[in-house]
Amino acid sequence: MHKFLLILFILITNQIIAQEYSSGIITYKKQFIGKMKNPLLKKDRLNESRAQLNYILKFKSAESLFFLEEKMENDLNRNSALAKRIGGTSGQYYIDINNQTFLQQTEIFSQKFLVMLDEKDYSITKESKNIQGYKCFKAIFKKIEKAPNENLKDIESIVEVWFAPELSFPFGPLEYHSLPGLILEVKTNNITLTATKISLNKSNFNIERPCDGQELTEKEYMNTLEKIVKNLSREKK
Repeated sequence: MHKFLLILFILITNQIIAQEYSSGIITYKKQFIGKMKNPLLKKDRLNESRAQLNYILKFKSAESLFFLEEKMENDLNRNSALAKRIGGTSGQYYIDINNQTFLQQTEIFSQKFLVMLDEKDYSITKESKNIQGYKCFKAIFKKIEKAPNENLKDIESIVEVWFAPELSFPFGPLEYHSLPGLILEVKTNNITLTATKISLNKSNFNIERPCDGQELTEKEYMNTLEKIVKNLSREKK
């Protein structure tokens, strides 16, 4: 009953905000948490360097695009270049709600792919907190990262997703979307992405769908990645 009332409140609030704004841009900052798997990577230095990195979510009524704001390589030090790649935040994430298109454009070993992402099965909780002046509710998602070969184990983790019902758009950073409100924070097992600036607009702008790369499902992409890793292992022998 409580969950039903929460969802009803969210839907009513969404309708009110939807009539006022039609698009927006959110800036996110990344923070490294947990332990670094590579002992050569220093979390403190990476967190100092990530201050140079801005992640952008552009959205309008039915589309969104999430990406890293590009800077000149001269502006990035070595740690910044590493910070840019860690945590699955490379590439672009595109959503088209009307056509049910959810994809990630990524590049692995100089090969570009357009990965058609599966929808997530979230559990919405009663827990809430304030982010940038908006009351956000926590949803959780069990993520399973498939190992690239049979010698490694799959990695299971719980992802925390905080969404704001007052901001009536079903978008968010990375692969997370389709909740009844904009996602202002995502916490995985090694990074946190948190909104630091929210700009809402009453007019729309153009969002371009990434088109460069081989189109694959998530399962096909993992199979392809496994083959690439095996080929590289053979070449080293």
